[in-house]
Amino acid sequence: IYHRIPNSNNDNGVTTTETTSKNDGDGKGGAKGYTMPPRDSSFHSAGFVHIGKTGGSTISTLLRNGCTSFVEGSCKRNITHETVVSKYVEHYYHVPDFWRLPETKHESFIISIRDPFDRSVSSLLYHHPRNAEVYQLRQTKKQLYYGPLAFACFPTLEDFAQLMEGSSTNCNYPYHQRDVVADDCTGLACAVLHGKVRLFSHLFF
Repeated sequence: IYHRIPNSNNDNGVTTTETTSKNDGDGKGGAKGYTMPPRDSSFHSAGFVHIGKTGGSTISTLLRNGCTSFVEGSCKRNITHETVVSKYVEHYYHVPDFWRLPETKHESFIISIRDPFDRSVSSLLYHHPRNAEVYQLRQTKKQLYYGPLAFACFPTLEDFAQLMEGSSTNCNYPYHQRDVVADDCTGLACAVLHGKVRLFSHLFF
């Protein structure tokens, strides 16, 4: 749990701004040009930050306010034997809403975490085209196009592990984070692991 230290800039104890941003490929919306709705937050509350592949989806089912701003209508659930934590969490933040975090007023944040190795394995398996096909996961056009290109470099976890060299984050991947270039499989694997390729969103954010 992260607790925000108040300052004296306003009555809520934090400096705040309110903006509405258009999606430009940086996680601020769905279709290009879609304007994310504004979302207010109160100081005496918490925000639940769901880091990808850390069990956050399961935790969110135990929260009254456990869905992203993309959910239409009220997100409030009727939870039997609701916990104090559920009542305290005002908003849920996952990939689509991470850009909102610097603008929130919450006094505290609850963040889901997981062993980095287990999280990396889980993310790679989740994004694998075969997994998406079996579980009928919804994929964007970019995921449908670039996913098979990336996994041609590392079709299995063993192949991916074999491409790892040392522990350096200085990957040989001189491309934009939106691009998946499979000319150098070692460089691509390094970039994926260290969150430099946006296609693998659970490791990128």
